[in-house]
Order: sequence, then C-alpha cells, then structure tokens
Amino acid sequence: HEITTNHKENFFASGSISHPELDDEFFNLEEFNKYTVENRINEDGDNKDSNNNPSESDEEEIDYFADITYDEFFNPPKKKSKSTTKPKPKKSKDTDSEQDLSNSEENEKVYDRNQGEKGSTKNLAAKLGDLFAQDKDEKEQTEIKSSFQKQQEKIQKQIEKFEHENIAEKDWTLVGEASSKDRPLNSLLEEDLEFDHVVKPVPVITEVITEKLEDLIKQRILDGTFDDVERKTSFTMRPFLPSSLIELDHEKSKKSLAEIYEDEYVKQTNPNEYVSEKDEKLKLEHQEIENMFRVLCRKLDALSNFHYTPKMPKPEINVISNVPAITMEEVIPVNVNDASLLAPEEVFEKKKGEVKGETELDSAEKKRIRASKKRAKRKANKKRGNETRQK
Repeated sequence: HEITTNHKENFFASGSISHPELDDEFFNLEEFNKYTVENRINEDGDNKDSNNNPSESDEEEIDYFADITYDEFFNPPKKKSKSTTKPKPKKSKDTDSEQDLSNSEENEKVYDRNQGEKGSTKNLAAKLGDLFAQDKDEKEQTEIKSSFQKQQEKIQKQIEKFEHENIAEKDWTLVGEASSKDRPLNSLLEEDLEFDHVVKPVPVITEVITEKLEDLIKQRILDGTFDDVERKTSFTMRPFLPSSLIELDHEKSKKSLAEIYEDEYVKQTNPNEYVSEKDEKLKLEHQEIENMFRVLCRKLDALSNFHYTPKMPKPEINVISNVPAITMEEVIPVNVNDASLLAPEEVFEKKKGEVKGETELDSAEKKRIRASKKRAKRKANKKRGNETRQK
C-alpha cells in the first residue's frame, strides 16, 4: 500500500493538468482527475490480487495504447526488501535456505505489483491528457485553415443542402398545378401569386393621387366649370338584319362550298350591302304585309267617305323591245332566197371530232368508217327494193 501511495503522489506532483477554463465553484478538474486515478488504482490492485489466484487463468490483458517504458526492454535491478517481521534464531541451514527462498518470492511479487501500478498510472495520465489534447488539436486545425479551405467547406455545405432539398418532398408551390386537396388550408393567402389580368388593373390610391384629385376639384369649383362628358349618339341607322341573330339550321345547304365562301367574303367586305336569303324572304313578307295594309286602308277610306274613291294605280310590267319601226331595205337581189343566205353550218350538222385525212386515220377509225358506209348502202338497197315492189 505504501508503494502505491508513493506512485500516486509522484504522478500528481509531476503531471498535474490545470484547465482554468473548465474550473468553477461546482467543478474542479484537478480534483476530478485525482478521484478517478485513485479509483482506477484500487480497481487495478483488486484485479492483480484476483489474477495471482491460482484458480483463475494466468493470461494478462495487453494494453496496446499504453506508453513504452524503460522497464519493458531491460530487467529491473535486484533490490532487497526490508522485512518487517522480527528475526528468528537460526535453527539450521535448511531453515535458512527455505526462508531466503520465501523472502525472494515475496519481493518479486511486490515488485511486479509495483510495476503494474506504475503502468496503470501512466496509462491513466495518457488517457486524461488525450481527452483535452483532442480539443486543442481541433482548435489548431480550425485556426490553421486557409481562406480557400473555408470557401470549399461553405460550397460543400451548400451542395449538401441542395442535395437534401432535391431528395426531400417538395412543397406544393414547386409541384405545379395544385388543387385544394394538395395544399394546406388558407395557404394561398400566405403566397404572393403572379397571374395575368384581363382587365386593366386599378391604380393604387396613394396620398399623391388623392392630393392631385382634390386640387382638380377645388380648381373646377373656383372656375365654375361643372360641364360633364356629353354622350355621343350615332346618326346612321343600322339596317334591320335578323339573320345576324343566331339560328340553328338543321337542313343541308343547297349552295356549293365556293358560293358559301363568296357570301362570307361579301359579308365581311360590305356588311351593309350584303343581304342573305333569309333577309330577302323577310323583305318579301314585309312587302306583302304592307300591300295588305294598304288595301285595308283603301276600303276603310271608301266606307268613311260619301264619294267613291278610285283604285290606286298599280304598277304593271311591259316589255318594250328597242327595235326601229321601219327596217331599211337591204342590198340583196330579188331572186335570192333567204335560205341561200344561210351558212353551211346552219344548214348541215357539224361533224364531231377533228377532221382527218385517210393517211391520218387509225385502224379502229377505218373500221368504223367502213361499217358506217355498209350501213348506208344497206339502207339505200332496202329503199330501192321497196320502190320496185310498189311499182
């Protein structure tokens, strides 16, 4: 026990670690280290006693992270331990030799225990030193980094952030067309949406605009100008065209496609002059109604007056040929007939097809001409036969 206490005092006297940054009124690092070292030494002593027991295995745990010492390469010097027991009288040579052997064995056990405690204290000191050495190394690394390395770290953090955003589930504003089920309640009120306006947007009313309007009103009151905008009316009367109204016609059009396109073109170029078929029918019906109304008015006038009123003149259509009453005599001999004045095309039928010579005819045309001649010959022979029989 005395050996362990000496080693403990040497450890704290030689390698006391002070960290004023971590010390406060509740925690002291030096006291904490002392307490941990004492507990570890007591545990190592108990483990050594249990390992010296012959019932347990003789295998020892090897600490690969412990510091290498001088004792591991060279044998320790031989020292005689002081015996606390009282000297006994020498009985014989055999008893002296046995006592020397037992003393040497006890000295070796004490020395081994002392060496084990030394190694354990060194390992604890190295471990406790490494706890705070890592913090110092990290601080030094952060201080040593160059501006380029810091810039690269920032870029790497941004890349990681963007990758995480791409992998994560996107917000409803980035998905596209989102219905009311896909977005949370009243989420449109929190967003600034941009969309096209069909109507001209209303100007934003500000203090400057209100001041301008007030100045205009005051100036008009002072000047006494209370004139309003005069409403303009168009003097040109539009024609009544009921065909402009939409009417579904289920009947198939009798006009061709070219005539339909022609009517549409005339309608676009001259909308006032264009009159459709329906409008013409309506005009005729209106005219008939007007005539019937005139007849009715005439009859009523005849009944209401004492004298008979004659009928209204009715317009009649007479075809007048623009021909002179007396035709002048033509310079033609008297013995010439009108039939002789006709052209041969007017007298005889014109042959169809092109006129060709005998050398220009094909074999098919030659056969057709030959067949027509035979037919004409047969007819002539039949007529002759009939005439001879009648005679």
